[in-house]
Amino acid sequence: MAGMHEKIVSIPRTQAELEQIGREVIAYLGRLCDDYDHGNTFAIVLIAVVLRTLLKSKGDTKSVLKHLGLEDIPFIDTSVPRASFSFWNFEDHICNHTFLTQNVYGGLLHKRVKNGENGLVLDFEPLLGANRLAKTTSFEEWYKAVVFENAEFRLSREECINEVADKDGGAHLDKLIHANYACFRQPTALQFIIDGEVARFNQNPVYVSLRQIAWEVLESLKEIQS
Repeated sequence: MAGMHEKIVSIPRTQAELEQIGREVIAYLGRLCDDYDHGNTFAIVLIAVVLRTLLKSKGDTKSVLKHLGLEDIPFIDTSVPRASFSFWNFEDHICNHTFLTQNVYGGLLHKRVKNGENGLVLDFEPLLGANRLAKTTSFEEWYKAVVFENAEFRLSREECINEVADKDGGAHLDKLIHANYACFRQPTALQFIIDGEVARFNQNPVYVSLRQIAWEVLESLKEIQS
C-alpha cells in the first residue's frame, strides 16, 4: 500500500493513435445524428457532449480538433440572415392566417407549418443543407457566433453546446440552468405571432439548432472522415 500515494506517471499517445481516436469520435457523431433523426431525441444531449469534446479547449485541455491540427480549417456557417422571414415551409391549403415575426433571432432553424386536426401544427427542423447562401469562416468566428438573440439574452454556438452537454444529463444533470439557455429552450422562444397568439412549436429550438451545428461540423470535417 506504500505506493498508493505515489505520483502516477503519464505517457504520451502517438499521433497515429490521436488521429484514429479523432476519426472515431467524428464517426460516432454521425451515428448519433442518425439516431436523433430516427426519433431518439435524447441523442441530442450526447451529440452536445461529443461536440464539446471535438471543439472545446480550455487551459491544458485540448480539443480533438486541436489534437488533429484542424483548428485552422474553414467551417461552414449555415445561419440565416437576421430580421428575415426565411426558411418557412407552409403546407398546401394553409390560408386565412396572419403571421407576425418579432425581433428575436434563431439563425439555425427551419420552420414547418401544416394543418392538423385541431389547427396548425408547428415544427422546428434543422436546416441541414437547405441554405444555399451558406458561407465558410474561421473556426473561432463560427464557434463564437450568436445563433439565438432577443432583447435580453443571446446564445452562441459554443454556449448552446456547453449548456446542453453540461446541464441536461450528458456530463451532468443540474437542477439549475442559466437564464439565457432557459429562455431559448422554450417552444415559444422565437415569439412568432400567429393569429394574434404566440406560436408554440413542438420542439426545443436549442436542440434542433444543435443538430444543425453537428451537420455543419460533419460537413466541415468531411475530408477526414475516411
